[in-house]
Amino acid sequence: MSRLADEVPPVKDMVRNLREISSGFERGQIFYSAVELNIFTLLKEPRTVGELADQLHTAPALTEKVLKALSSIGLLQQEQQRYRTAEAFYPFLVKGEPYFARYLQHSVEARKYWMGLLDIMIKGPEPRKEQNGFKVEREWVDYIARYALLGRLQATVRAISLQPEFRSSRRVMDLGGCHGLFAIAIAQEDEGIEAWVFDRPEVVGITEEYIAAHGMQGRVRTMAGDFTKDDIGSGYDIVLGLCSIGGPTEENRGTYEKVVRSLNPGGLFVLSDFTLDDDGKGPLQLIIWDMESLMTGGECRRLTHRELAERLGEHGLAVTDMIDMSGVVDVPMRLVIAKKDQGLEVEDDGLGNAMGPTARPGPSERLENSIGLVPEGTERCRPCVH
Repeated sequence: MSRLADEVPPVKDMVRNLREISSGFERGQIFYSAVELNIFTLLKEPRTVGELADQLHTAPALTEKVLKALSSIGLLQQEQQRYRTAEAFYPFLVKGEPYFARYLQHSVEARKYWMGLLDIMIKGPEPRKEQNGFKVEREWVDYIARYALLGRLQATVRAISLQPEFRSSRRVMDLGGCHGLFAIAIAQEDEGIEAWVFDRPEVVGITEEYIAAHGMQGRVRTMAGDFTKDDIGSGYDIVLGLCSIGGPTEENRGTYEKVVRSLNPGGLFVLSDFTLDDDGKGPLQLIIWDMESLMTGGECRRLTHRELAERLGEHGLAVTDMIDMSGVVDVPMRLVIAKKDQGLEVEDDGLGNAMGPTARPGPSERLENSIGLVPEGTERCRPCVH
């Protein structure tokens, strides 16, 4: 009879992994309940459990456990008998702060769909209700401008400025450029560069204020309209589509054709996108976003890295770099750099509309190893505000 102490486990114990996965639900509920109760804003000044429970009209014993759990996660700091929002998270969790994470409200509202996932899987989602168009407000533009400067803008500009083609670039177009900071930053890298920011009429007035604030009125200008429908000009060396060209829709094909037509031969198209790994298994956050879209009656068919490269290749744009930006943003974003073929010419239908390239290079053969340039703070490849 063998000694039990010498027994080799018949299987590897994976219970810890399963418990970690399942406990994510509880942690999420604690966090979102705190957001919904406005706890982080109320605790911008230290309070006791009793003081907070009295103000929220919540059960003191359970309120105390919630505060201890949030402290364990690192979102609160406990000082003797008082709790306050942790200093590192204060700018993002306290309402009224410049970097307050507004998207959390959407996550709170989305909980009802996730709680009903089983029923939705069985019965199917309800048809999506028609939504009014997004209204641009100055407060929102300022918010996304501040977020861009938390690292994404710096890494993006560095990636572009280190491209060999940048040295000879003189004209830059930023499609859906909103605040214009990316165009401004690129123009600041080289005094010989002129840049344009194309956005809706109600936005470009705000853009011009940002341009003036940085003293770039002479070299950065605006164009008003809808770039999916209106002429964007031509003769550009670089065209930016940073979180402004969304989804694998047929509408994007027209935009890609328009970009090709506007670029000089050898010009660059720089695109921020959210693509799946080629096996479709990740990143997990993108799969979760797609699920949420389907649960709410939407449609989503997100492209993989290779599919995006193939689609751009169909329009005469060869992907040369695909850079993982998750080191400087909180989502699995990729910066895609594609080059217009040197000899590519685009036909016109006589009405100023691109009819497609006369030559269509295939997808970049460099895609799997196409991370030739990785800015500081990013990693090699593994959706938005501009």
